[in-house]
Amino acid sequence: MKKDLMNRVEKTIDESVGRLLTHPTFLQSASLVVNFNSFRRKWLRQAIDQALAKIELPRREDQERMYSQIETLKARLEDLESTSRTKLEVVQGSRRVGS
Repeated sequence: MKKDLMNRVEKTIDESVGRLLTHPTFLQSASLVVNFNSFRRKWLRQAIDQALAKIELPRREDQERMYSQIETLKARLEDLESTSRTKLEVVQGSRRVGS
């Protein structure tokens, strides 16, 4: 008896939730909530970007660009150090041979 009652209650709940989730008013309300939340997030992000721009703090894109430039400079410096070391070795080697 309890099992039969539980099955009927479960079936009734499933049917009610199914009708609710497919009801046009519910779908429209859910759509409004999602759209409002998306708009709110976009507006907040823009407001934060504007505030950061006014106080001239670097944004994430600026930081990533600077890190990339630093890495490029490091690579160039390593190349220059390697090249100058090689040239120094060649010069020192030619002095030894000429002596």
